[in-house]
Amino acid sequence: MLVDRNRIAVEVKQMLPRSPVPTTR
Repeated sequence: MLVDRNRIAVEVKQMLPRSPVPTTR
């Protein structure tokens, strides 16, 4: 599940790099 969250975080960053979302977990 950690890998899934990491992948989603990367996709989210690429989708909305203007929104600084706190995804350090």
